[in-house]
Amino acid sequence: MTEHERDSDRRAEVARDIALFRYALTRPAADPALSTKQRGALVRQLAATEHRGPFGRPVRYSRESLDRWIRAKPG
Repeated sequence: MTEHERDSDRRAEVARDIALFRYALTRPAADPALSTKQRGALVRQLAATEHRGPFGRPVRYSRESLDRWIRAKPG
């Protein structure tokens, strides 16, 4: 395996870790059974909370970022 291939694999792994973290964080708020009001309250709560990020460091995300990630979910 070349160094370029190893770098490419590592970047793919990092992207996958980030995507899985975002999915796990926003999945409850993406539930189609929630009303708009319920979803908004849940997203505000997520935005107000510090989380352990995909690489173990404490992180906070804005409501705008969380809303964007939820809208980007397929299906």
